[in-house]
Amino acid sequence: MASMRVVACWAVAAILTAAGHALACSDYAEILAFQPERVIFESNGEAAWLFTGEGAWVRLTATGEVRRLASPARTSRVVRDGRALVEVRDGPFRASCEFDWHRVDRLDLVAGTRMASPRLGGVGTYMAFAASPGATRAAGRSGPGLLWVDLESRQVGGRIGVEVEQLTFLDEGHLAVLADGAVRVVDVDAGAEQGMVGLSADDGPRFELVLEDASPSGLTVVERGEHDWTLLRVDFSTTPYVVSRSSWRSGATLLAVSPGGAHLVVVDQEVLTVLDRATGRSIAEVSGPPFFVAAGLSADGTRLAAASRRGSPPPAAAADEEGVEFWSDESVPSGPVDLEIFDLAEGRRLAAWGDGEPSVLR
Repeated sequence: MASMRVVACWAVAAILTAAGHALACSDYAEILAFQPERVIFESNGEAAWLFTGEGAWVRLTATGEVRRLASPARTSRVVRDGRALVEVRDGPFRASCEFDWHRVDRLDLVAGTRMASPRLGGVGTYMAFAASPGATRAAGRSGPGLLWVDLESRQVGGRIGVEVEQLTFLDEGHLAVLADGAVRVVDVDAGAEQGMVGLSADDGPRFELVLEDASPSGLTVVERGEHDWTLLRVDFSTTPYVVSRSSWRSGATLLAVSPGGAHLVVVDQEVLTVLDRATGRSIAEVSGPPFFVAAGLSADGTRLAAASRRGSPPPAAAADEEGVEFWSDESVPSGPVDLEIFDLAEGRRLAAWGDGEPSVLR
């Protein structure tokens, strides 16, 4: 009887310990949170995909057809031709608040079939993640390097020892990796770095890869300063690689760059502007009551997809006792999200999803 009490007490203690770990791990918002809203156009420009920021993708065609796709994975990507969704699945937490395992799934959106990679172990959080344009491969930060998987053979390709802050596929076999102010091109089959270029010797700027404008010929990097940003173009067609800097800077929020990098979408206050990258000339403006949170451009720059939320726009900055400006957490709108597609060449709205008031295209 005493032994039974011991076993029962041990079991209760184990349950409470596990619950305590789960509660502690639930405080890791940066681990558990979904990715933010994201908008991409399919390659042919006939449909746009919106990640709602709340576990679902919405596909809106230029003719108004809507498809909603639940994606409870913490990280997911729709490839540019719209034929596949690649997701990172997470296992349970360890006591250390790391995920016990990760798995990469590929959902064929045409055939409706799902293929899953083997469990990849719990090292790393896959906060840096990329899927190849054809959805044949995926890669993510894992420990001190990166790990890639073949989604067709369901085999783990192996680890590559390069530092990773952000990464994107250039084609099915090559990755661009950003870390420590430098961009490296990695051949995943060879498991080795192919080339590298430094972006700046200054520790001040923060760099971000522009995922929409990545190809074997080069990519765009955003250099963010304290109050503004500028664009860098990394050319992979020459050896060594060449970095060129845009001649103009902006303090508006950058929402999107078109594939090929010819056009930009920025938002300032409640006005969304499409710009010619070379000259900075305004091509079109969209305004209205919503607060714009994401955007995407077709490859030729003639179609714009804009996502907005119907919550209140961010309030003006307030100052604390020391005169430092800050914004409260309530500055991020939390209302329902809407998606609109505009034809910039014809100057009209083609389709919309959501119940919000229509935006105005000028």
